Amino acid sequence: MSADKLDALIERVASEHGIVLSQDDPVLMMHTLNEVLLEQKKEAHAELLSNYQAILEENFNRWWEFPTKKSNAIISASVGNTQLTRDQFLEAVFS
Repeated sequence: MSADKLDALIERVASEHGIVLSQDDPVLMMHTLNEVLLEQKKEAHAELLSNYQAILEENFNRWWEFPTKKSNAIISASVGNTQLTRDQFLEAVFS
């Protein structure tokens, strides 16, 4: 913790609680430890969120690909059936 932050914390405690802390007060050590733990947890949470986002994006892409492939297969089958029907009709008319 920087000296400015520490001084600001000491000033805040003094103004809100009427207690003046010294630079080597154990309460300030606990505050610093809590800040360190919060920073570590923040980094860990950011990594977890990033991994979760990647999983969601991958699943979304899979969910998007399936209906696209399915609709393309239906369209291809429909076009194939239409061509077959046309060919059969033309053969029946011109035979």
